[in-house]
Amino acid sequence: MNSQTAAALKDYADQQGVSITEAVRRLVGVGDFIAKAQDEGKQVLLRQDGETERVVFSY
Repeated sequence: MNSQTAAALKDYADQQGVSITEAVRRLVGVGDFIAKAQDEGKQVLLRQDGETERVVFSY
C-alpha cells in the first residue's frame, strides 16, 4: 500500500472513529457494491442541494 492510500485510510478511520481493519471492511464493501452496480449497467449518482452528479469509476 502506498503512503497516499494509507493516509486516506487512516483519515477515514479517524473521521469515523473506527479501527483501520473496520475502515478497510467498510470501504471494500462500498467498492464491491459500486462495482457490482456498474457491472449491472447502473449509474452511481451524488446529489446535494438540488444538484446531481454522475460518478464514473475507471478501473
